[in-house]
Amino acid sequence: MAVIVKVQARWEGFQGAPGYTNWYGLSDGDAAAAANALAPRMRTFFNALTTYIPSVATVKVQRLYQVLESTNGHLTSEANLSADPAVVQGASGQAYAGPAGAVVNWETGLFNTRGHRIRGRTYLVPLAAAFETNGTLGSAPLTAIQTAATGAIGGLGGLIVWSRPTTKGGSDGVANTVTAAIVHDKSCILRSRRD
Repeated sequence: MAVIVKVQARWEGFQGAPGYTNWYGLSDGDAAAAANALAPRMRTFFNALTTYIPSVATVKVQRLYQVLESTNGHLTSEANLSADPAVVQGASGQAYAGPAGAVVNWETGLFNTRGHRIRGRTYLVPLAAAFETNGTLGSAPLTAIQTAATGAIGGLGGLIVWSRPTTKGGSDGVANTVTAAIVHDKSCILRSRRD
């Protein structure tokens, strides 16, 4: 039976912290294998962006992962990764704005029954040395984020966007495979760490 694994990274060390990034991957039944494949990909993603993460910030992929039922999203178990992912330390000593950064859109190419596009987002906040004088992303950070995001797609435990059931308590939720990552040339603002 297909299950969903949830891997989380925790952002620390800056005003407004902690922040959290959640990624979901699909497993054909071996949740441990899926989580142990997804977590290193998540760390690789963040590690590729250290140049744009403030030097005061760290991003740590958590060792504990969750297993969710794919049709209703209910938590079924928790377990630890086989290895504790190393902390990603930001490397930019440039000034930064605490709530400003970039966003990765995870596209599935699918639509739900209400005609809405099924896609997810990962917010990269805060970022430093990532913006042009007009407030948009610089070409080098835009390319780096796009390359890292594209590299995170696919493989064992591949990224998914979960569509919630159409009714409360329903069991018609669907795990949708991410097929593309799109990073637009604009900045984003998080009004709170819960955005």
